Order: sequence, then structure tokens, then C-alpha cells
Amino acid sequence: MLHLIGAILLSSHPWLTQDMDSTLNGQPLDSSRSLQLPTVEIINQVLGQGSEYARLSAAKALEHSGQPLARQLETLPGLSVLSAGGQLAKPVLNGLHSQRILILQDGVRLEGQAWGSDHAPEIDPFQEGDWTLLQAASSLRYGPEALGGVLDQQASPLLQHGHWDAHASTVGMTNNGLIGAHLRLQGPLDRRGRWQVRWQGSGQKSGNVRIPGAYLANTGHREHSSTLELQYQHRRWLIHHSLRIFQLRQGLYPGAHAENTLDLQNAFNSPWPLWPGSRSDQLDRPFQEVRHYQYSLRLQRGHSNGGLSQIRYGYQDNQRQEWDNRSFLPLPEMALALGTHNASYTYTHTRGAWRWEQAAGLLFQQNVNQASNARQFIRNYQSVNTYAYSMMTWANRTWGQHEWALRYDQVGFDTYYRPPGSATNDPVTRDGRNFRRWSAAWTWLWTIPGTAWQCRVNAGSGWRPPSANELYANGLHQGMAALEQGNPYLVPEQTQMINLGLEWKDKNLEFYSQVGLRSIRDYIFLEPLATPAITINGVYPQFAFVGRDAGLRHWNNRLLHRVGQAWKLSFSTALVRGRDQEQQEWLVWMPADRWSLGLHHHATPTNKASRTRSFWVPNQGGLEFQRVAHQSRVPLDSLGLPTVDYAPAPPGYSLLRLYLGGQLQGGHVHWMISMDNALNTRYRDYMNRLRYFADEPGLNLSFRLQYHLHRHPTS
Repeated sequence: MLHLIGAILLSSHPWLTQDMDSTLNGQPLDSSRSLQLPTVEIINQVLGQGSEYARLSAAKALEHSGQPLARQLETLPGLSVLSAGGQLAKPVLNGLHSQRILILQDGVRLEGQAWGSDHAPEIDPFQEGDWTLLQAASSLRYGPEALGGVLDQQASPLLQHGHWDAHASTVGMTNNGLIGAHLRLQGPLDRRGRWQVRWQGSGQKSGNVRIPGAYLANTGHREHSSTLELQYQHRRWLIHHSLRIFQLRQGLYPGAHAENTLDLQNAFNSPWPLWPGSRSDQLDRPFQEVRHYQYSLRLQRGHSNGGLSQIRYGYQDNQRQEWDNRSFLPLPEMALALGTHNASYTYTHTRGAWRWEQAAGLLFQQNVNQASNARQFIRNYQSVNTYAYSMMTWANRTWGQHEWALRYDQVGFDTYYRPPGSATNDPVTRDGRNFRRWSAAWTWLWTIPGTAWQCRVNAGSGWRPPSANELYANGLHQGMAALEQGNPYLVPEQTQMINLGLEWKDKNLEFYSQVGLRSIRDYIFLEPLATPAITINGVYPQFAFVGRDAGLRHWNNRLLHRVGQAWKLSFSTALVRGRDQEQQEWLVWMPADRWSLGLHHHATPTNKASRTRSFWVPNQGGLEFQRVAHQSRVPLDSLGLPTVDYAPAPPGYSLLRLYLGGQLQGGHVHWMISMDNALNTRYRDYMNRLRYFADEPGLNLSFRLQYHLHRHPTS
């Protein structure tokens, strides 16, 4: 059976007309971005090098600002969420997540995902910029961890308008009492505009999450983020500095921590949370604290022959601490520090219909259990990855656009371990591994002559080495309230895939469909064990990493139909199938089938109407209905009961969302009111690890307000 995967395109703009030269008006361009598009709505765009482009527009950002990144991107076809409650959510793309979906921020990899699936991306939920979804050939730039794709956030270009600009926004939510605010300032530092600076900062605070009929105790959070960018641009030179700080304190639901086996079973079986909660914003044990510091430097120069040289350096320091439920010590029971250096050189050259890109780089990473560690969930380790890749693109009116990519990685991985409580002279357990593999991919984009149909094929072969937590995790994972066991015998994953996509776009209709199949040898996943673990700290569900051959299929569809000048009807579906080919049964932790239907209204007032329009008169609104099916494709025994899970997959559910928005005359002030889970539906999602113990959030009314000092197309 042929491997078919989709990557569908909602744009009719071929890359060749936008990216034939590596300079624009004498200014160098970032080779990873081909063009700037007007912000309209969330769409998938064809971009240079055959990438998929996912844009979160100003309107959609206003609707979802303040929510975790994964929740903001959930509306895109094929994307769902893996969650552990609260802010601990990460994106899932066609059934793949964590170390298989690489997340970049201005070209710097976010490395905190190496700690496990409960660690959400360290990104400000108010952060502005374009999200690019890269797959197949384009994703090979970023390493083996991009096996399933790359989500790349590129900050908006610093505005060249000669004056200072300000943007402020705020959000409030009724469900958990969330209050958040964001401020951005940017402008020139000299008269010629060669030096530009931008600063943005945000903060938010929330209390306990309310489910229908109850509160979940200790589920609030505190979050702060700040970003400073400094850029020098003159003739063919561009130098860009970026410094980011992100801090999160997330409360963890204590009802997931049981004293004995009977209490744990009662928590599984109870329809209501057994740990009482109230409307409070107090955070107690257990909780998780994350600090993320990131610096990046981009130096690039355009050449007279049409080439572009780029040097990148990035450093980030990730710190994670966890405070257990049953300890009275003032220090955290787990404290990890992960430092990462990443340096690369890239040369891009365009000539006629051909474009070449070559790069080489080095990534060094070190994880350290700090002195306060009472338990070592992951061993200390060092990892060195040297790599090189080459990409070639060719475009032609008759034969379409082709992109080829080839990459080689060599990864050295060394661990050293001394059990807690060991003396200084006690021996250290060491383990060294080396992995080296080639990856290759091909992308073909073709427009059927004389029609609005576009076809796309992606094919590739890739690999991914096992991560530190998959190999050596051993002990309590507070974010999941579970014990996880690594497997030192795991070997690298190897995957083969081929993609097929089809798209139609005209004035009134946009149709998107993709279908795909992926084969992964030695697929690594977390399998529930038959019995919970009994420890001196309590009783917990336990899971172990295993590696088996697997096959994944997905089918995504989206239809957008314009009715008149202001109305749109949207419909989308997402289906994923994951199969354990060795055990001949379904894989656990695969998203259930889902579909959504929406009706949207957006009126653009004329200049005369905008002068008389009241601030509170809405000009946009709509409703969205989502249906998520019962996940019946789980491993079952002869009686039809789950063989490896602590609770059956929850029933399917339906959700209704309403929203209404408007703007002040002149467009400087925007407001938005939205109502999520408008019917206050009780439900549990299969992809939420907290589903063993509690329902999902109930009715949530949100109010968002944005102010722009100046209106600019890219602001």
C-alpha cells in the first residue's frame, strides 16, 4: 500500500515570483522566510522551499490571546492538543508530538521538550509573529527531532516607518479568574533608522479552574515574559540580537496523588473530583516552576552575485523545579538545568529557476540535576550534534516546483549518574552512545494548467534518536502525577513517508484536503503498565517507554465558503489512525476523530460608516460547533475492555463557541467577547492526562481589548 500524506495549500502564489533574489531594495532577507503576507485569517500558504505556512492573524490572535500556544493553534487542520491540565499543553500534529514536533522561536529551538510530554513550550501566549508549519524537505534544516514537522515562530519585521509605535492588550476570563496584559514598544534609535529596537512584556495570573459543578483545587498559574530585540540594518548587512525571559509557576491538581490503591481506584471511578476546591488563586504544593532564558544572534550579508550568507548563534538556559505534595522541605524535590548552544552557517544562492542552500552547524547540550534534587527523574547528560544539509529548489511553469533536501547528523550522547544520597567518592555510572544517520526528502508542487487546482506530493525518509527521558526516566513525574520508566535498550526511530495533497481556491470557495500514511520502525511511546506503583509517597499510575514498529495515517479536510460580502461558512475534519504493527492493535495516545462547523460574519465599514459607528457596535462575530468522537481505537482484550489503560477512553463530546467583536473609529482599538463551552458541557478529552481524575473546564466568558497607537500593515 502506498504511503500517502497530505500537505495542502491555501494560496495561489508560487514562491518563484516572490523569492528570486536574496536581497530586496539592497536589504538582505532571512532565507527561512520568503515573503510577508497581509494578516487576514488563519490559513495555510505555500511559501518558498515548499513549506506550509500557518498564519495567526491579528483577528484570530485577539480571539485566543492569553491561551497556551497549543490552544491557539488547535484550529489549524491536523493540529490537536496533548495536555496535563492548566497551561501544560503542547501541539499534536497528525498524531505526533513532543520530541517529534520541533518548536522554533526566531530560528532557535526550544529544548525544554527533552524533559517530557508534560512540559509545555516556553512561549509567551501574547507573543506576536507568524507561525510557519514546515514538513518534509523544509523541515530537514532543523534536525532529527523535526521528524513530524516544525512549528516556527518568526517575529514580525521591525517597522521602518521612522517613528515610535506602541501596542497594548489585555484579557480577562471568568472560568479561572485569569487577568493578563501585554505591552509592546518599538521604534528607531537613530535618524537614519539603521538601529531599531523592540521591547514587549506580558504577565498573567489565574486561579482554580472551574469544571461544571466544581472547582479543581490548586490549578491556577502565574506567568511572566519579556523580550528585547535590537537590530542594525545597512545596505547588505543585517545584525539582529534577541533576548527572551519566560517564567511560569503552575499549580498541579493534588487529587491525582493518592495515599493507597483504594483511593486511586476511587479517584478513577468518581465522576466528581475527590479533592475539594474553591474559587481561589492561591498556589500550594504540588506545583511546577519553569524559567527560560534565551539569547539569539543573526548576522547576515547579501552578496552581489545573488547569494546570502547567514551566521546564527543561539543559547538558552532552561530550569525546571517541582515541589512534591507530601514534603515539608523548603527546597524543590526535583531541580533540573538544561543549557544549549547552537551555532550554524548557511549560504543561499539563487540563479534563474534554481535555488541552492547549504549549511553546517553544531549543537551542544548539557543537563544537570541541581544540588537540591531529592530525586533524579532524568540523568545528567551531555549531547553533541554536528550536522550538515543541502537543499535545492527548481521551479517551472510546466513542471511546477520541486525541492530536494539531504541531511547528515552525528549525535554523541553521554550520561553520568550517581544516586541521590551518594557520597562524593562513590562511583559514577556512565553510559555513552553515538548515532549517525542520513535524512532525505522531496517536495513537488504542481498547478493543473487552466484550473484553480493545486497538487502537492511530499516524500521522505528520516530518523530520530531516543531522548534522555525515553532512555533513563525513572521516578515520579509531578506534572503527570505518574511514575515513568525509561528503556535503555531503545534504538533510533526510522520513518518513511510520502504525502499527497489537493486544494482549490477561488473568490468564493476554498477547499483543502490531505491524506497520508507514515511508517515508523521502532516507534517510541509511553505505554501504561498493568498495575499502579506503590511508593512511600503514595500510589501512582505508572508508564514505561517501549519501541515497536508502527503505522500512522491521517486525513484532514477544510472547506471555506463565502456567502455574500460578509458571511463565511467553514467546515473541517481531522482523522488519525495509529497502529502497533508488532502487537497488531491500536496505539495509545492517538487523537480521536473530530470535525467542526462554523458561521462567521465580518463587515468592513466604509469610511463614512466608520466615522459614525459607535465603539460598542460589533462588526464581526460568529459561532463554531465542534464534535469530538469517542476514541474507540484503543488496545482491547477479549471482553472489549482496555488492556493497557487505567480508565476507559471517555465518551465523545460536543462544544459550542460564540464570539463578538468590534473596533473604535480609526481602527486603533479592538474589542472581543467570546464564550467557550457555551453550553457548560461536562466532558473529558482522551489526550488529557488529567482525564483520569477530572473533567475539562466548563463555561468560560472572555473579554479582550487591544490598542494600536499607529496602524501599520505588519503591526
